[in-house]
Amino acid sequence: ADEQKKLSEKANSIKADSLKQANKEQSEFFNELKDSYQKALDENKLLTNPEKLEEFKEEFNQIKEQLNENSNSLDKNSKNQFKEGTKQSEKKIRDLAQKMNNMLKQNESDKEGENAEALRQILDNLIELSFAQESVINTYATIDVNNPGFIKYQVDEKNLLDNYKIVKDSLYSLSKRTAYLGNMISNSSFEIENNIVKSIESLSERNKYKALQQQRLAFKSMNDLILLLSESLKNMENASSGGGGGQKKSKKQKPSKGEPSLSDMRKSQEDLK
Repeated sequence: ADEQKKLSEKANSIKADSLKQANKEQSEFFNELKDSYQKALDENKLLTNPEKLEEFKEEFNQIKEQLNENSNSLDKNSKNQFKEGTKQSEKKIRDLAQKMNNMLKQNESDKEGENAEALRQILDNLIELSFAQESVINTYATIDVNNPGFIKYQVDEKNLLDNYKIVKDSLYSLSKRTAYLGNMISNSSFEIENNIVKSIESLSERNKYKALQQQRLAFKSMNDLILLLSESLKNMENASSGGGGGQKKSKKQKPSKGEPSLSDMRKSQEDLK
């Protein structure tokens, strides 16, 4: 009988140790989750464009209270109450993890939507610039360097450069948000601006033919970038619609209404001065 009693006590002791270990592991997991998420919140606040992150204060407090109740049940040797409490705390932790996951997915979806909208606006403005550069090329292709109108040639190209610099800021922001396009956008942007600047220098030297060559290179780079961004936008739209047909923007499509034009962007920039 004494031997049986000792075995029973030993079994109960093992069960108690097992329950304590389970309670300890669950509490440690929760604390790691809480600390890790708090670190993410703190780091997010330091970002230039922080994510929309919920704090989940209520959920964390509820789990903490449940874990405290579990510990109290264990101290009182209320095993059934402890097991039920452990199930509840496990469910609450699982539900919180699911909420976090849903939030991150929604943020990713929102970010893709913002990138797509920015891309549409940039495309419209690039298309407008492309038409403007083509118009300059066609208008002044036959003008004589001694013609008084040649001065306006320089003015028109300088205006085009000013307009491009506004679009360049948007391109830079886009390249930072979409890493896979970053290098291609940066390279194309450099080629466009570099050739426009060189063409203005050539015009100041009244070297019209060299200026035309540089303008055509800028025009080609604009259209190459338009095609690249159009394809990227199509992929974004297909992804967001689950593979449905996105609206492809053609290289020579006029800018759509309702989106900021170059004149709108330039006015906004001047208002900030």
